[in-house]
Amino acid sequence: LGALILSAAITTLLSITLMWTLSGDGAMMLVVAVVVFFSGQAVPLPLFPDWLQSLVSALPFRGLIDIPFRLYLGHIPAAEAPPLLAFQLAWSGALILLGRTLMAHGRRVLVAQGGRGRTPCWLASATASPSMAASSRCRCEVRCSTAPRS
Repeated sequence: LGALILSAAITTLLSITLMWTLSGDGAMMLVVAVVVFFSGQAVPLPLFPDWLQSLVSALPFRGLIDIPFRLYLGHIPAAEAPPLLAFQLAWSGALILLGRTLMAHGRRVLVAQGGRGRTPCWLASATASPSMAASSRCRCEVRCSTAPRS
């Protein structure tokens, strides 16, 4: 369960970065390479050199592959599972919090085609029912009933 939540948090964080890039290909390739290396998917983490063990132990990626497989294979006793699950959930929480912060910032600065998410008054009145044109989504001082003058 912890690995699934952690994986979803990393994937969502990667998706949020698309708000600042034109293409996600570069970030995706970089993240895949980092995850494959630091999760134990390419080389089991216990085989890493001692000087790298402290870094690998602190990163969240070991919670994706190394911890679940080592628990399943019995290399880690079941009694040690709760702290490892807490490790996965702590990293998940941190990444979710980071993602929510980035998403909030991104939504404030994002300008999509057509404006900042509100329907212009003249468009609302031309394309929607009269009740929608008079709704609070309209940004005009006076409720709209006609298109803007040329």
